[in-house]
Amino acid sequence: MSLSAAFDAARAHRAEIIFGTLTALMSSRITPSPVDLPRRAGSPDPAQATHFGQTIPQDTGFFIRLLSFLEEGVDARAEFNHAAATLLFTLGYSFRRHGFRSEHYEPLSTAIGETIDRYVRPGDTDNKVSPAGVKALKDVAYLGCSIMAQGCAEAEDREASAGPSDLINPVTARGKIVEIEHRNSSVSVVRMHLSTPLAYAAGEPLLVRTPYTPLLWRPLYSAMPSNPDGMLELHVVKDAECADAGTREFLEAAASLASVGDEWVISAQPTDAHGAPLGLHNDDPTWQQHADKDLIIIAEDGGLAPARAMVLQQVFGNGLGFVPGKDSTAPTPGAKPRRTHLVWGAHNPGQLYELQGLLGLARAFDWLRFTPVVQQFEVPAGTNPSEATGLPREERQHYTRNSLLTEGTALEVTLESSKYLPDHQFIVVGSQQMVRHAIEQLNTKAGVPEEQILGIPTDWDYLS
Repeated sequence: MSLSAAFDAARAHRAEIIFGTLTALMSSRITPSPVDLPRRAGSPDPAQATHFGQTIPQDTGFFIRLLSFLEEGVDARAEFNHAAATLLFTLGYSFRRHGFRSEHYEPLSTAIGETIDRYVRPGDTDNKVSPAGVKALKDVAYLGCSIMAQGCAEAEDREASAGPSDLINPVTARGKIVEIEHRNSSVSVVRMHLSTPLAYAAGEPLLVRTPYTPLLWRPLYSAMPSNPDGMLELHVVKDAECADAGTREFLEAAASLASVGDEWVISAQPTDAHGAPLGLHNDDPTWQQHADKDLIIIAEDGGLAPARAMVLQQVFGNGLGFVPGKDSTAPTPGAKPRRTHLVWGAHNPGQLYELQGLLGLARAFDWLRFTPVVQQFEVPAGTNPSEATGLPREERQHYTRNSLLTEGTALEVTLESSKYLPDHQFIVVGSQQMVRHAIEQLNTKAGVPEEQILGIPTDWDYLS
């Protein structure tokens, strides 16, 4: 009861506690690890952080959601359940991109405790907050910081013990923009070169920080597989309907303000909140069990980016799901690509921003079949598809039913395309809602076993 009352009192002051804790950390004498900072082209700004004011995210909405998740995971003994503890351990690994080292969590827990003392006092909330309740709340904060420190320390130990041949990703890598294409009013294709090549899985979210919203990190997905040259292609899709204001701001700024020569900061995020690998991995036993089947990839809108990376893995001669330096199953030289059918859906033809490129790939490789799908043939005013996208020139002026486009959604067209869907393996890429619906429909309507379907949501976050 005492801890519950303290939680109730703290809940009313969450924003103040977050702000007070981060302010205390930023004003302290401790310094972060020298992680990379984003910069505009030609900017004299520093390349690496020297104080926490340059690295601590101003993302109150995320921290409030995080506190809600963690509060639900605390029992009456002031201990975290498995899900909450695993998330904290994972954040200890991931928060190194903010410059945190394992020794920073002791002063962080002290800052949290001092801030709690300012806002949660015995006698608050109808005199239900007791000194024991405040102490229990501070003990919870200390335990949470200790678990994060353990996650951070494990990553540090792994890096320290790595051999010369072990591929260990840096905490952050600098990506310099070399080309930008605005494919339509809502999609920009950003190509960049990484200062250090990153090993990542196709469909793994890459956490990105830009100079336009410098204290926000958000996930984007590479449309190119991991490669030793450090080339990266990100598809930035504005989302005016996104519920998270920080994400809307991030995507709008990244799509509209990016310029050649700008430097973004990229950090790999290999696992989810439960410690499970993110993206497509060739050495996943469930995936390997059905790797002899033909593959159907269902993608919607910006879900094309990971889907394209999976196709290009085969174009470049690697197996689907191969992660350089991490995959225990090395690619077989000259291995025959799997027969793959990519079904990509969008609302209208003007949003098929990679149509010509995919048609070219399908013509070049006999193992690849491509079906573009639209919900309507009319292109709304303001879509503004570029010359590099959309239908071929002879069909661009009249968006009516034609031999190239199929009407419907990607899932509908897939369900109608074959009587033998259970004989295939599936990858579904799109929003969490779309992925859940597609898996349920493939299972119940087409009889595809769930173990033959891999879902990759492109609106992933830590708490999803």
